[in-house]
Amino acid sequence: RYYSFFHLPILQGILPILLVSTFSIMAYRNVRRIRRQQMSKTPRGPD
Repeated sequence: RYYSFFHLPILQGILPILLVSTFSIMAYRNVRRIRRQQMSKTPRGPD
């Protein structure tokens, strides 16, 4: 009973999806922040 109500739907369904989506959102935001910092450091156009 415990296995069918907790283990299957939560540990094999919802939890991995939440973990993967959380880390992918964090990585996406981190990449955007790093690119924004690099673009602000590089001069644009002839000076």
